[in-house]
Amino acid sequence: MVDFHAAAWLGRSLASAREDAEAWDRVELTVVDNSVDDAAHEALRTVLPGDATLLRADQNLGFARACNLAVQHGSAPYVVFVNPDTSWPRGQFAEFVARVEARGECGLLGPRHYADDACELAHAPLRGVRLFDEVHDLWFVRGWDPARPDRLLSARDRLRRRTGAVRVRALSGGCLGTSRALYQRLGGFDERYWMYGEDVELCVRANRRGARVEIHPDVGIVHYMERSARCIPERVNIARDAGRSLFKVTHHGRLARGTESLVHRATARLLPMRHDPFATAKVGLPEHFEPPPHCDAWAIEFARSPLFDNCLTRFLDSAIAVPAPTNLLAELPAATYYARTAACRGDRWQTDRVFRFPRPAPTALPIVEEAC
Repeated sequence: MVDFHAAAWLGRSLASAREDAEAWDRVELTVVDNSVDDAAHEALRTVLPGDATLLRADQNLGFARACNLAVQHGSAPYVVFVNPDTSWPRGQFAEFVARVEARGECGLLGPRHYADDACELAHAPLRGVRLFDEVHDLWFVRGWDPARPDRLLSARDRLRRRTGAVRVRALSGGCLGTSRALYQRLGGFDERYWMYGEDVELCVRANRRGARVEIHPDVGIVHYMERSARCIPERVNIARDAGRSLFKVTHHGRLARGTESLVHRATARLLPMRHDPFATAKVGLPEHFEPPPHCDAWAIEFARSPLFDNCLTRFLDSAIAVPAPTNLLAELPAATYYARTAACRGDRWQTDRVFRFPRPAPTALPIVEEAC
């Protein structure tokens, strides 16, 4: 585990894992403290069990370097990386550990991530990073591919119906398991990534070397959103953009990355606006979401973009109105957000209504000051 001013959240995560006592008894815990702060470090000590290994960094190493450092100081045959802002529903830690031990020698594994303790709102799986993806996004922004959000939702629906292992292109580093031997053969996380992108890069490298990259959608972990990242938003945004660029240069070459940039600039200059998906959403968030008429199933989604690619999704079968998750939304970082309802008729998903609403900065976080 890698900590950055999140001792309270990390303690909560450990408490949920330790409820699965049989699995926890076999765990070797290593924590790297990136906080570079005496008070935060002491707070972290108070939530760790006595047999944990605590490594204090003299600077914020970033996620990739800190993870590699933790692995170097461990000896267990299998490795699970877990973000501090997570919580394991009862029985899920033991189940995930069992899956890692059964499959970790040949690949990387990840569970489904949820945003709420009721495990109703699921995080969208990572899209990964693809060449010309920014151009593709621009086509949507200019209104030339309005059905794209529905295609992405259809893919999420197919995944949530699966059980067992599903091969994917990338997994979130927020919870990722593998064998120590495979992780070392892959060379660990690429330390040129400070934060964001290192998980996608590791998974792509594993796929190319013949290892399996699998999500297990029937195993779940609650992953609260950006509890540490929101402490340093400017640096995080820079790191996110730098990670995307580095990935493309590394895996496609500078010529391809340069060509993509030229095509993106030309598209931005020449592609006319056909429809503005950002402007047509209804302003405000309803107290209740109504099911669309005459549908077999429906879904509610929340995102920072009307593309609804990196979003939270709740699938529903009953035709009953559902209250907005106001407690969860109140904890989101300050930004403008989008919500929508979508209907499934037959095997086709279609957007029903879209809403746009602001989320001001929260006045306080629900778990002590360290949980930023």
